[in-house]
Amino acid sequence: TTFSDDFNHPEVGGKEEGREMLQMAVDAGYADDGEVSIVDMEITKNDDGTASVYPVDLSGPPGSISVELVMKKEADVWRIVTVNPDGM
Repeated sequence: TTFSDDFNHPEVGGKEEGREMLQMAVDAGYADDGEVSIVDMEITKNDDGTASVYPVDLSGPPGSISVELVMKKEADVWRIVTVNPDGM
């Protein structure tokens, strides 16, 4: 429910492919002992009606990465339409 039905990422695909990729990462243990930090996070409204949330810092035993979440409001809920990891 966090991800929009319109979710799309050029290297992942749509919402279902994203769900499968995240599940594989969880099953492989990448989320074990993981941490999320939003201490430095800023939210910027974009001209196209979306909002950018950056940085969301993720860390765990495999390493760390910062991601940008691009979100759009659907009814009364903000949902993720894409994820942009730093360096990818």
